[in-house]
Amino acid sequence: MSQPSPLRLSRNLPFILLLLGFLAAPAFPKDVPFRVLPWNGYKAALSLTYDDGDPIHLDVAIPEMQKRDLRGTFFLIGKPLTRDDEWKKAAESGQEIGNHTWTHRHTSELTGADEKSEVVQTRAKLEKLAGKPVLTLAYPFVEISPGLRKWVEANDFEARGGGQSQNYLTPGMDPDWMNLPSQATMTAFPYETYQSWVDQDLSQGAWTLLMIHAIEGSTWYQPIPKDIYLKFLDYLVEKKSELWIAPFGEVGAYWRAEKWLEKVEPKKAGKKTVLHWKKPSVFPSGVVLKAHIEGGGLVVTQGGKAVLPLSPDVYPVAVDAQELTLENAAWIPEKVAPAAAAPTPLPSQETWRIRAGGADAKDSAGNPWAKDQGFQDGDIAVTDRPITAKRDADLYRTERWGKDFSYALPVPQGEYQVRLLFAETYVKKPGERVFDILINGERVLGNFDLLKSAGAMDKGLEKTFKGIRPDADGKIKIRFTASVQNAKVCAIEVLKIH
Repeated sequence: MSQPSPLRLSRNLPFILLLLGFLAAPAFPKDVPFRVLPWNGYKAALSLTYDDGDPIHLDVAIPEMQKRDLRGTFFLIGKPLTRDDEWKKAAESGQEIGNHTWTHRHTSELTGADEKSEVVQTRAKLEKLAGKPVLTLAYPFVEISPGLRKWVEANDFEARGGGQSQNYLTPGMDPDWMNLPSQATMTAFPYETYQSWVDQDLSQGAWTLLMIHAIEGSTWYQPIPKDIYLKFLDYLVEKKSELWIAPFGEVGAYWRAEKWLEKVEPKKAGKKTVLHWKKPSVFPSGVVLKAHIEGGGLVVTQGGKAVLPLSPDVYPVAVDAQELTLENAAWIPEKVAPAAAAPTPLPSQETWRIRAGGADAKDSAGNPWAKDQGFQDGDIAVTDRPITAKRDADLYRTERWGKDFSYALPVPQGEYQVRLLFAETYVKKPGERVFDILINGERVLGNFDLLKSAGAMDKGLEKTFKGIRPDADGKIKIRFTASVQNAKVCAIEVLKIH
């Protein structure tokens, strides 16, 4: 598995036109006849997603999840796909099958015709296998091209991307449904990392997605130690009373339908309130929302049939019905999701030492290196490969990577030196990773071939740039943009020299 690249692209115009009737909710409360319960009535949601169809998913992941009554999403590659009958049984047991394209190639390798077949051909095969529509996709390497995205939008109602600046999706957000963020598991991550992901998800009342590849016993990408994986599943079980653990498509469909329904303008005539909506053609069937509805003598119907409460004041609303009728419903102030708190701005300081993708640490000279911060976009990775470096090899074991990502570090006025640390731990041939580095908009290194410059894989490389001054915002901004594969950096040091 190569490193993905989150590429932000505009939304599909036809789809926006389809939903023009669903106008954005105002930022102040208004009276409404119902309120959809976020995350199916749970405090937060989490989806376990698995990539590539690794046989160990059938041998370990699914059996262990089934022991704990957990369900997830398995993104399968169309060619080659083995053990079809077992994947079919997995789908029948409630595990979700998703599209991971036909050949799992980089977007740079695809023609226009390929972009179509990678999505459409795989969907057809997987729907035959699963016996049901396959309407979700995960991008190989999390690389998105306009042509590929066009076919994803035509065939899927949501798609999973990689790590982004916000990996916890709260109910009030308006996400890019064709590039939902995820957090990737890594071999080197301790159990506490995954536990913290769950705890943070619950504390924010959010939805987070985990991108899982291999498990110990597999030779595939970034296997999680089995004991950590099982301990993590057990922790999820402990949290099941407050955490909705469900497949990617199930949570996404609920949330997307919730947003549609709450933006429909109810029509009231006397004691009767009627809502109508249009469900997009590419959307799962059978989605049922939980809605809080109050009223003395309340009668709830869909399609002329009575809807009975699941619990006091909570009713199931079938999205497929595209209609909801309420009699004697009490109109109450809607519950507006609070605005997300603005991130705490970084302090202006003369020295920055940052471990890209890593946690706090100290180097051999006793200098502190801070956890990853000040970034925009990109994803993270950790390697356990042996790194050769002049000093402090551990600084080269973590990284931030992506097609286009950046750092913005506030500094006082003055002249600075920027030192960047790199190590090539993935590509095996020169020319397979090429990128540019810009500081405050000026290209300081162009067509940088990391492997060629380092001379070998797993070898630390430093690049130093002097005479750097802060921009008009009082920041040193470092941008990494790739022309081949993805850009990456392992650590960043900014020192004031004058």
